Amino acid sequence: NSLATLLHEQNKLPEAEQTFRQGLAIYQAAFSRPNQHVATTQLGLGDVLTARGRLAEAEPLIRAGYQIYSDSMPPEHWQLARAKSILAACLLVQNRADEAKPLLEQSLAVLQKSRGADDKHTRRVQQLLESLQGKR
Repeated sequence: NSLATLLHEQNKLPEAEQTFRQGLAIYQAAFSRPNQHVATTQLGLGDVLTARGRLAEAEPLIRAGYQIYSDSMPPEHWQLARAKSILAACLLVQNRADEAKPLLEQSLAVLQKSRGADDKHTRRVQQLLESLQGKR
């Protein structure tokens, strides 16, 4: 996942997608039940697919990863907040701002408290909220 995340951050989306897919296949083969490794990879792949405009494929992956996190983490965990922000970003691209906004607000509150205002995930959520407010 680290390599795939780095490729995503470098905007090498085809390579990131391929690497996330390989990781997901490995994790799904290695674990009999979904776990946080699978969820992290689903979320990363979904985020890349959102960036590539493949939303019909992205959203179910993101929702699956989010559900695993939601079932296994406390509500104030920063990774769950990040998962909410990934889902919200996918929803925003689909012009579903009414669904995205509460997720972003919840995510921002948790990330500011747990990661701080300067964290890259916090800044991303802040930017998404600002872009949402600019559209209204």
